[in-house]
Amino acid sequence: MGEVRPTSNSVWPEKIRASFARQAGFCRDLGSPFMGGLMDMLAQEGLPEGALRTRIADWFGDPSFKGDAVPLRLAGALHRLVLDGVARELAAYYPPQADGFDADRLRPALVAAVKRR
Repeated sequence: MGEVRPTSNSVWPEKIRASFARQAGFCRDLGSPFMGGLMDMLAQEGLPEGALRTRIADWFGDPSFKGDAVPLRLAGALHRLVLDGVARELAAYYPPQADGFDADRLRPALVAAVKRR
């Protein structure tokens, strides 16, 4: 399975990167390795250029779980797209269709889904 590729320079402001990384740990601790992997991937690689990336990168408040819970909100929005059948490209890589987290396969589907919305 594909691992999240670490990057030497964060693609996010530190408060955003740290919020996604911390949420990844919470997800794993609560029994969701898939969502933990997704949050790690987003912490390290960010999102494709566009309005969503800009909106998150420029977040003026507290993006952490103690504030605006930006990573959790994004996770929920992506999951809603999958459940509604709007992002079929993502659905194949989300549980229960996928067996585990595969960053190499999920990454292009995530990019396509985000760029279309």
